[in-house]
Amino acid sequence: MVEAAPDLPDPALLCALFGYCDGNSDQARVLMHMLQHDLLRRTVQHARLRTTFYTAERYPELTPADPAAPPDLTCWPLLRREDVVAHAAELTAGGYERGANSHTEGTTGTPLRVVRSREEMEYVFAYAQGLVDAAGSTGVAKPLVLALGNPYHGEAVPMPSVGTSLSGSVLDDDSIAACARLLQITNPLPERAERISLLSGLLFHVHFLTSYLMERRIDPSSTAVRTIVVTGSYATPAMRRFIADAWKATLYDRFSLTESAAGATRCLQCGDFHFDANVVAEALDVVTGLPAAEGIGELVLTDLYPFARMQPMLRYVTGDLVRRVRSACKPHAFTFAFLGKTRNCIWQNAGGTARWLLLYNDYFDVLTELPDVALTEVFSAVTTAFDRSAGSRPIQTIEVAERDNRTVITCTIELRYAPHCFPDRTDELRRTIVRRLRESPTALAEQLDRGAAELQVRFVSPGMLHGASTLYV
Repeated sequence: MVEAAPDLPDPALLCALFGYCDGNSDQARVLMHMLQHDLLRRTVQHARLRTTFYTAERYPELTPADPAAPPDLTCWPLLRREDVVAHAAELTAGGYERGANSHTEGTTGTPLRVVRSREEMEYVFAYAQGLVDAAGSTGVAKPLVLALGNPYHGEAVPMPSVGTSLSGSVLDDDSIAACARLLQITNPLPERAERISLLSGLLFHVHFLTSYLMERRIDPSSTAVRTIVVTGSYATPAMRRFIADAWKATLYDRFSLTESAAGATRCLQCGDFHFDANVVAEALDVVTGLPAAEGIGELVLTDLYPFARMQPMLRYVTGDLVRRVRSACKPHAFTFAFLGKTRNCIWQNAGGTARWLLLYNDYFDVLTELPDVALTEVFSAVTTAFDRSAGSRPIQTIEVAERDNRTVITCTIELRYAPHCFPDRTDELRRTIVRRLRESPTALAEQLDRGAAELQVRFVSPGMLHGASTLYV
């Protein structure tokens, strides 16, 4: 029997229904899970109908015992990046008009192409417009938004805005200078705010623009920007404080990835990330592969129909490591702290349980607070900035090896100077890094004391790592 195509929910109605899930009541919890169960049924129905990869044998329709409980997807296999690359044609749904091509950078493995249809892009736009309409406006004048462009991932998916968006860039001298002018001038436009009040872009771009303005003795807080949205990279506490304090603005930290139409936002109340309700997220234990309600696990996402259509990816392993936590402000939401790329975190198998020794973001937090550490110069086309590396990734590598029943971790860090010229300072840096990592919420200190692990911290001169930023060997 040929399966029928799933019904297409009205985007405005679906947006309103998911809006009712944004609370901490039992009714909100039940509604969210029922909506997810319903869309999961449509998701697998669509995937089996439109692609050759998803078959009824491998992906049976879910039959939840309790539609008000969180979805259980463990009867479906995991989809890894290498699977998507190897089966790209079979994973692509037929009968759609191609809308946009995007690609990942490859920080979690082989670069991956992501294809979106015109139909799903229009649907996501209409759904997002409902979110914008629900947010309303604080006044008659619509705000002006400066959006810093990101050309790295292919074609951008158009999205509605709460106001009028102006495009900017920090990737060359003329573009970053134009951003500085735009932020300072008055724009007399009918029914529009006269000055830019919202800034959005990649974290490193916003951080760099902030430093650029301050080098020119332009106080970022003298602009009208009072809301900043950053995305694209892990924002350390130090980076978030620097940006928010410099602009005297509210900073919204957005977790997203090219492969998903959804994402998560760092909560201003609890400080952790809450996933959007229109995606099903899981955190899988790295040893057992089973979903964890709390604790550390690898992030797995299932984008729901009709938000993802041309390249449906069910139980996609993102390559990101998270700590799932329980939230008082959104107890039924998937709430997590981002810990780094899975391959950049180090653990031991302790009798079927993962014993974590190094979580990359703990390490990254330490390095970005040390001005001695060299940073990748990602803004080489901007010659008018005195520090073109402000806000970018520390240049370092992490190696792990098993020797004599010990896990040996070697951290090699490039400095802004030759370490042999300042031996006292490098000794102090080494002690600081080791002390801070021992204080992190891992088993590192215990295993170091037991002799079951060894931590080596090495420093090298500028240029010796040849531009490496986040390598795991």
